[in-house]
Amino acid sequence: MKTFLFVAAAATLVHASAAARPSESLGRLTGDQVVKIWIKQAGKEFTGDQQLEREFVSGYLAGAADAAEGVAWCDTLKVKAHEIDAEVVWSMKAMPLDRLKTKEGAKFIVEILADRFPCKQVEK
Repeated sequence: MKTFLFVAAAATLVHASAAARPSESLGRLTGDQVVKIWIKQAGKEFTGDQQLEREFVSGYLAGAADAAEGVAWCDTLKVKAHEIDAEVVWSMKAMPLDRLKTKEGAKFIVEILADRFPCKQVEK
């Protein structure tokens, strides 16, 4: 039974990811999709599909942040991960919608993190 539920959840995520992709050239999610899914139904109960979409975006945010941490941005360990995610999404939301539709969400995520949490240069 657990295997079936896992397979069903995975299939739903794959379907949600594929449906969210406007173009293969723009990665898994565009910036506007990250924002829409993250803030959709804020303050309300999520349906099962909405919860899966939200978890997918949470993983997407974490993956982009983890891949660039220590290279493009540096974690100060003073801000919790969910607060960083919220800051990134709200920063993206403040951008023009047309701009958010033109690029992969991960690129916006890394740009915002690099701006907010730059790595300190080591003096030689």
